Order: sequence, then C-alpha cells, then structure tokens
Amino acid sequence: MILLKKSERYMPEIVRVNGVNCILYQGRYDKFEDRGKKISGNYHYAYYLHHAEFNWDKPVTIERFVLVNRFGMVLAQKELLGDSESCRKVRSFEYLEG
Repeated sequence: MILLKKSERYMPEIVRVNGVNCILYQGRYDKFEDRGKKISGNYHYAYYLHHAEFNWDKPVTIERFVLVNRFGMVLAQKELLGDSESCRKVRSFEYLEG
C-alpha cells in the first residue's frame, strides 16, 4: 500500500469519462467545493462517480450525489447526465497526461 502525503491526496487529475474531458477530485467532500470555485476554463458541470462494492479501481456510474462507495467528483466540460437522469453507467474512463 502506498501512503500519499495529505497534500497529494487532494491533487486534481485530468481524466476522460464517456468521451468528455474532466477534472477528477478524490478526497474529502469539503475540499471539492473549495477547489471547484477556483477552477477556471470550460469545466462547468459537477458530478460524482460511484465505484463498485468490491472494485475500487474505477468508477461504474456517474451520479448527481454519492453517499457511499464514492470514487470521486468530476468537473466536466459537457453535461454527462440529462435533466431527467439521476445516474448513468460509465462506458469509458481513462487518465490523461497532465
């Protein structure tokens, strides 16, 4: 197990979710809202990613809110959920070079 320094645990990463570029945050909930306000650019949509019960390596659904089995939060360049959707399956997920 690799232990990260506290500052490294909250570093944002660039990812692509279902073909849309996103900024991924993992860590405590209170850190997300503060950092989201500081992001400039075209990342206007916020969603939570949910991981499977026994596989924490990648997200399985995009949701408006996740209480348990939370993989992280993403700020997306485009909408990932329609107005009437509460969740959607993650078809593709990849980390991009920063």
